[in-house]
Amino acid sequence: MVETTTMIDHINTIRTLFSQLTMLGQQIEKNECAKLLLQSLPDLYNQLIINLTNNILIDYLVFDDVTIVTLKE
Repeated sequence: MVETTTMIDHINTIRTLFSQLTMLGQQIEKNECAKLLLQSLPDLYNQLIINLTNNILIDYLVFDDVTIVTLKE
């Protein structure tokens, strides 16, 4: 994510990419979508990423939940 991009635009871009990959037959696990979103965030969100990924339930992260938390941040 470029820091000049709004979070909403970035999330919409990520959703579009996931949708396109799915239409091409690529299977993407729900928790992978969440992890990829977190990995795409700029350094400004490092503390949020640490807080979410230090949880023992990281394999159960859901894209929509991460989106909500990210938008609140």
